[in-house]
Amino acid sequence: MMITVELVGGAKKLFGTDRVHIERSEITVTGIFEVLRDMLVAGSPALDPRNTLVAINGIDTSAADGMDSVAKSGDTVSVIPVIHGGARGRERFEIGGRHLEVLAVRPEGPPGSTFLDDLRGRHPKLSIQALSAKFALNRSHVQKILALSTESDKRGILIANRIETDILMRFALTTQISAAIRTAGIKPSSSDAFLIVSMGPTRALNSLYRELEPLLTEPFTADNAGFLRKKFRITKRTLNSAPSETPLEDVLAERAAVLNASAA
Repeated sequence: MMITVELVGGAKKLFGTDRVHIERSEITVTGIFEVLRDMLVAGSPALDPRNTLVAINGIDTSAADGMDSVAKSGDTVSVIPVIHGGARGRERFEIGGRHLEVLAVRPEGPPGSTFLDDLRGRHPKLSIQALSAKFALNRSHVQKILALSTESDKRGILIANRIETDILMRFALTTQISAAIRTAGIKPSSSDAFLIVSMGPTRALNSLYRELEPLLTEPFTADNAGFLRKKFRITKRTLNSAPSETPLEDVLAERAAVLNASAA
């Protein structure tokens, strides 16, 4: 009877290993954090559950029972610290050792049909995606989607052949690429605000930021809850049944996570 805990990014550095084994038939996420805390050398910083993604067999536990989620013998539990911060119009994340950022863009006019391709051409070291700002509930929702795609990429279980496409599909909650583009992608003829999601080396991320800085606005200021509930037909009954302080966020994350099963 054994559960494997896979330590990623900062967690790997903290414990000096990429995995530990817990000889238990089952254990909650809370219990896993307690085990890890007891393994630390006195005076070492502890993992903060609020800024750590925990996935059981690739499924984000925040989309299930959170800290009460149970891992069983034979399961692999991934512990992935998430570091975030940013400047005006910019949110930066470090997830599993990868650097990602989200830029909130308020264009001066319609971006045009080649905007995204041109941007990718000027920044070839980055994986870049664009999506309508309406599909981001808040910072935490965006962080969960990025963590899902990053973990899926690591495990080789993306629902698309590229991580940037996987990200868009999870925001759009569909396994169809054309539907994701049509639903959540930016509209070439619209001047609505949109988000640029990018991943890659820090220097390349900074270059992209400098190019777009004149067009940036504060992210996550709009209340998109009503739009998202209507778009994805999320009822009050569904929200009331979610055992969470952030039910809409967790329902969106759960539906994004189960896309892997739908695509299989």
